[in-house]
Amino acid sequence: MRFVRVLVCTIASAWLIAGCGSAHPLASPPASAATANAAAPPNHPTAATSAPAASKPKPKPPADPTLSLGTTSPAVLRLQQLLAVTHYLPLRWQPADAASAPAPNSLAALARPPAGHWTWAYPDVPSGLRSFWDPGTYTVLTEGAVMAFEHDHGLAVDGIAGPHVWRALLQAAARHQVDTAGYSYVSIRESSPEMLSLWSNGKIVLTSETNTGIAASPTAIGTWPVYARFVSQDMKGTDPNGQPYNDPNVPYVNYFHGGDAIHGFVRASYGYPQSLGCAELPVPAAAKAWHYIQYGTLVTVET
Repeated sequence: MRFVRVLVCTIASAWLIAGCGSAHPLASPPASAATANAAAPPNHPTAATSAPAASKPKPKPPADPTLSLGTTSPAVLRLQQLLAVTHYLPLRWQPADAASAPAPNSLAALARPPAGHWTWAYPDVPSGLRSFWDPGTYTVLTEGAVMAFEHDHGLAVDGIAGPHVWRALLQAAARHQVDTAGYSYVSIRESSPEMLSLWSNGKIVLTSETNTGIAASPTAIGTWPVYARFVSQDMKGTDPNGQPYNDPNVPYVNYFHGGDAIHGFVRASYGYPQSLGCAELPVPAAAKAWHYIQYGTLVTVET
């Protein structure tokens, strides 16, 4: 189980969180296309023709590429291979020829990833989770794995694989360090009764009625990684009628999209829209979910 830093009413990111769908991000999580530092052109000799020919410059090692959601490249495939061998993806990867495979921290492999075999690490993987797997493409599955790695290694949790991520990931792979928390996935269904299902390490560990957002403040449909967590948080804001609200000590808060979060909340009943965008759970169910949800855990909301 990963250790979670408990922050109250603050977050080290570009989002403004005021709770339960009442706040919206000041800016979307930074997204950038894949970039690489282009190698400088070799210096051409300027001496007279009688001077000895200049020796050919040695090729420079490839620069660490910066990868983000939507990128497709060989470097993404190598990133996925390393995330798999360090157990941050729900898949495992083995090189086709272990004897000739490059070292885990090989920079050359970023441009020419070795061939290998992929297998799912757990049984009964939900079809929704399987649909996000695309070798060589930076899907939300890869983004979530990067966010989990970033959090565990004290890096900014932004889901972008830049130089700091590459440096830490190559080092972790070379040292054979692996994530021991396992892999979890959350699915929220808005059809009546509204239900939340939590899959972890090959089996469903929690099924609970939940409350999503009302028509005036709906829960967004889609899939996102959890990007912020609080054991408890005071949630303040203004409802769609313009009335201020203040809900102190809301427990077990897991933000996954703007102000939408999975958290505990006391209601007389559950299973239909009652929140301002969050997925509310009975407090005991939220407490159980807290122990499986991590930074980077994917949350799918569907009708």
